[in-house]
Amino acid sequence: MTGSNPDHDLIREYLLGRLDDNETTETKMSEEILLDEELAEVAESVEDEILEEYVEETLGPADRKSVEEYFLRPPERQQKLRFMRILAQQLASKPVPVVHDRAINTSEAKREPRSSHGRSERVVWWRIPWVYGQIAAVIVLGVSAASYVTLTQHKQAALEHDLDREKAHSASLAKQATQLQPPLVALSLVASRPRGAGTNEEIPRLEIKASTERIVVEIAVEHPRPGAYQVRLEARGSEEPIWRGTLLPIISEDGDARLVFDLPAKGLNSGIYSIAVSEPPNGGAFKYYDFNLTAPR
Repeated sequence: MTGSNPDHDLIREYLLGRLDDNETTETKMSEEILLDEELAEVAESVEDEILEEYVEETLGPADRKSVEEYFLRPPERQQKLRFMRILAQQLASKPVPVVHDRAINTSEAKREPRSSHGRSERVVWWRIPWVYGQIAAVIVLGVSAASYVTLTQHKQAALEHDLDREKAHSASLAKQATQLQPPLVALSLVASRPRGAGTNEEIPRLEIKASTERIVVEIAVEHPRPGAYQVRLEARGSEEPIWRGTLLPIISEDGDARLVFDLPAKGLNSGIYSIAVSEPPNGGAFKYYDFNLTAPR
């Protein structure tokens, strides 16, 4: 275990649930135990130490309360506690036999008094270690299985924590990507049409996003005239303008003239729209520039 890893007392506090109020330290401890096998072994050793002190009733009141209310929540720790209690009961109920210096030979064994059932009443001392060995083997197997389950659950909890953190990060990135989308889109219109003419396939298409705030429109003007142009936005099938304005054309050094203005994108639905332009001086007949808008639902 490296010098940067938590010490014994900090691991004990973590296992007793006393780091829950410090989310950063608790998360860091979980990740380190998950990734560092040596630290995981130390944590398992501290866990066994807490269980032993609990069985031996050597814990202080505060530690005992933490064990009963937090530490023993996982079923595998409860199973390990049961095995330790079984071992303690077995050791307490069977005293260790006294082995004399002299060896017991076969002839002496034959001369020992026998019970009414014909069996020797002497405890055969060499069978005691075998019995304890069998009990210990079962307990070790159970403790090992419980430890494996504990480590697996620690890893699963850490993975679930990482998954939740990645989901939150992905949601944050998606929100940032939406915010980074340009709030303006451009629409360039060249050909006009008589009112009521044209098909959907012949007109420009424009798609806006939920983040789009304005539509920047540029319309080419042939043979510009002095004065202001009347401009309005209409939806197909509606006589009432959605937007209207009075504009002066922008004329380049080469003599190209354009009307440049922006429209509000909010509130526009998918459909066919027309921009009607009337030339000065007195607002002559309108020319219509159509476009097909796709808006988010």
